[in-house]
Amino acid sequence: LKSTQADELKSYLFRTASDSESWVNNRINFTTSLSSSSLLCYIVGLGNRNLNNICINGNCKIYHIDFNQCFDVCSSRTFYPEKVPFRLTRLFVNAFEVSG
Repeated sequence: LKSTQADELKSYLFRTASDSESWVNNRINFTTSLSSSSLLCYIVGLGNRNLNNICINGNCKIYHIDFNQCFDVCSSRTFYPEKVPFRLTRLFVNAFEVSG
């Protein structure tokens, strides 16, 4: 954990903004789309959501891709079953925050 900063998304939201207002809008779009999709994925049973399974558009809203682990398939697999309802990694949390 100490060897990586986990601020790639945070810096992406900052770098794609042309001014402070668009930076705030980027963060709001990212936060609301990730939180609402996490809730929906939990209800539907769509597991294995990580950075390899989402796309971020120009407005910093996320879209889910790679639906091969749908409907609780990942919770019943033999190797490394999914134990958490959705992933909230420090990479996502760092992108939510304005400052440390």
